Amino acid sequence: FIRTPYMDATPYEKLGEDGDMTVEFYCETLWDAEVFRTITMDLSIAILAVVAIWIYLSVHTESVFIGSMAMFLILTTIPVAFFFYYNVLRLRFFAQFHVLTVFIALGVGADSTFVTFDCWRQMQDGAITRVDRLYLAAQRTMRSGRAT
Repeated sequence: FIRTPYMDATPYEKLGEDGDMTVEFYCETLWDAEVFRTITMDLSIAILAVVAIWIYLSVHTESVFIGSMAMFLILTTIPVAFFFYYNVLRLRFFAQFHVLTVFIALGVGADSTFVTFDCWRQMQDGAITRVDRLYLAAQRTMRSGRAT
């Protein structure tokens, strides 16, 4: 029921107005090679993004430990979200577009880390304890986070 101009074409028949004939074919081996190449390239871009954001977090917070913990928290949101998506909501649809959630999680998580750390820095007052400072910074972070 699906027809294309190529179905009825003979090798000597000219298709198209300019007399050129376009030949299309499918090869499982070439398809597998192309999919593998695409996945490898996309994965390398994702790894590069994770490393770049980890470096920037570490430089901004002036602590490799805080940058590493922030990146750990950001990356653990992905399997947790997938668990809820697949097991709790019972959604079985997964497309290539869903892979972009890595970049969304990186962006939102890095932004939250920057906002939290800047609020912590703004609460530098020698008169308050660390617990009070953490409480005030968390309140300010929640207000700022709702805006972004």
